[in-house]
Amino acid sequence: MNQEIITKAGELINSSAYTINLVGTAEALTDLETKKENWLPIMDDMPHWSGADDPQLLIIRFKTERYTIFFAEDGSYVAGNV
Repeated sequence: MNQEIITKAGELINSSAYTINLVGTAEALTDLETKKENWLPIMDDMPHWSGADDPQLLIIRFKTERYTIFFAEDGSYVAGNV
């Protein structure tokens, strides 16, 4: 596995009922085996890449370290570490 970048990262998922905040790390993976494992047939029709072996393609692996979920209905929340 070829690790090029590891950095702190966050993901926010929002709806009218709740908000989920994930914090963790992200790795940029460019090795051919990982790209082939994650290549989906629908991606063949996308103009962005020429295939799993495209040098411009990378896979971002997000690993959650902690989370917070806010509930809009009552303003409550839960939080924790993974």
